[in-house]
Amino acid sequence: MRFTRRCEEAIPELEIALATNRNDPNTLVHLSMCKYLMGGSDREAIALVEQAIRLSPRDPGIGWWYTWIGFVHLLQSRVDEAIAWLEKARSLDPKGWNTHQFLAAAYGSKGELELARAELAEAKRLVGSDRYSSVARSRANGDLYTPALRDRWGTVYFPVSAPPGSRKNDNDPASCSDARRRHSRLDRDVTKRHIDARCRSSSAAPPREC
Repeated sequence: MRFTRRCEEAIPELEIALATNRNDPNTLVHLSMCKYLMGGSDREAIALVEQAIRLSPRDPGIGWWYTWIGFVHLLQSRVDEAIAWLEKARSLDPKGWNTHQFLAAAYGSKGELELARAELAEAKRLVGSDRYSSVARSRANGDLYTPALRDRWGTVYFPVSAPPGSRKNDNDPASCSDARRRHSRLDRDVTKRHIDARCRSSSAAPPREC
């Protein structure tokens, strides 16, 4: 059901399956994803996948499991933790395009724009299309079900996804003041850190709003 965007229906089914077999790593991973995508606890989402890794450390899908944990850390503004998990995921599965996409966002959040652009280029190469080439396309094609998750992903992904010249001021990604207003319903501390990181990453003097 997760793959058809029916997580709300899938969660009770997954919980029943987990009660029957608490050692099924795939059930743990799917439950983690559905709960978090529906606005659940990031700590619980990470703990469920860490349990799956302990149960099946050589699982064929373990690269994605590391990627998912890194992605959750990234959306919670724990960028260093995100990079550590995502780099491990990349070493496990270099062909995982979403790992490169998330690493691009993580590096961009830290102002490491050369690394970010390299990872984004590799993600686009692996996808083979432009369906994740912008925030708008990512929002349309992704599985971020709640407005808060969609907005937070736009905040961390925008600095490296927009091509040069696509904004009025390339040194002012998405306008810092507008971004702060747009994300007012999110955790203010988390959002502010992402926006401030964007402002600091500009090569010229930051705009007045920053």
